[in-house]
Amino acid sequence: MEKKIIILNHGLHISGVSRALVNMANGLVEKGHDVTIKLEINNFTLASELDARVKVQLFLKDWRILGMRIPGFLRFYYWVLKHQNKIPSSLLHRLIVGNGYDVEIAFNRGAAARIISASANPNSKKIVWVHNDYMRCSNPLAGFDSLQDAQNAYARFDSIVCVSNQSKQAFYEKFGNYSSIICCNNVLDFNRIYSLKKFIVPETSGRVLCAVGRVSKQKNYPMLLEAVRILNMRGVQFTLWIVGDGEDMAEIAAIKEQLGLNNVVLWGAKENPYPYLAAADAYICSSIYEGLSTTTIEALVLGKACVVTDCTGMRDILGDSEYGLVVPISAEALADGMEKILTDDALRTHYEAKAIERSGRYEPDRCISEIEELFE
Repeated sequence: MEKKIIILNHGLHISGVSRALVNMANGLVEKGHDVTIKLEINNFTLASELDARVKVQLFLKDWRILGMRIPGFLRFYYWVLKHQNKIPSSLLHRLIVGNGYDVEIAFNRGAAARIISASANPNSKKIVWVHNDYMRCSNPLAGFDSLQDAQNAYARFDSIVCVSNQSKQAFYEKFGNYSSIICCNNVLDFNRIYSLKKFIVPETSGRVLCAVGRVSKQKNYPMLLEAVRILNMRGVQFTLWIVGDGEDMAEIAAIKEQLGLNNVVLWGAKENPYPYLAAADAYICSSIYEGLSTTTIEALVLGKACVVTDCTGMRDILGDSEYGLVVPISAEALADGMEKILTDDALRTHYEAKAIERSGRYEPDRCISEIEELFE
């Protein structure tokens, strides 16, 4: 049965969470649901990838005359955001959500979770997504005044959706045990990945490894560059592509120059990272923590051998190195894994086949059906 669904999220900037949101929203409208997305920040970068039937806007509807935003609206809006913790959650819910929805989803922690937890609609399902390791990520209490405040809020949700078993365990450790906690995979758009991989990227000689993700502390790129230095010292010939941008980009560029890593290419952020991933010989992830790594699953869809650190969610995806190499979080261990995948053609071919096999677990219709079960 068709549901009227509202989803609150931080923004639609280039990130794994935003792409998962876009894929989920598109999948839900394709199944006949009425979907509205409301964003906390004025970043609509990935909105162009949404199905035209998905409605998307800021938390507060902006004022317009003849289609033009009234000057000063964003200044007013950001003033509200800055002071939102002083505004009662119930009032924010009435202003931003209201009582006209069958399903209310907070797709991330922070303001989205706080607002949906305050819903007084007795007829709606309230659902919150947990995309990260709440024992390791920064500010797991974002949006709440205290641990007790957060625990009380999470108790009001009908479902707490963790994207991996490890993120579920971390949630238990941080907030306690709730009977409403479940695991559910993020949605990927296989057809879109296949179509976008066809774009041309600059040619390079020799083997290429590709890392995709925001350049931040979480992604642990300094350790990845140290692993490259180790392999260069061993005489292993290859190129590393890093596709992404972020607050630590200047630091990573400086480390690259300091270590003399001429075989590292920093591509910056790309709305379409798939041609780079498709052109590489293998995918690399050096993260300290994740929830469930969207780019790792995308690499599987593209049939790429994977070498990843043993961070949150990786064993959900790759098992005990059954579908890709899972290595300890250290430069030496990562270098060893990268060397194996670069120099052992039989091993790389084996993992390419296992990648395609494993990607079936994340088939879009299957994942959307699991999400629809939460609405009933």
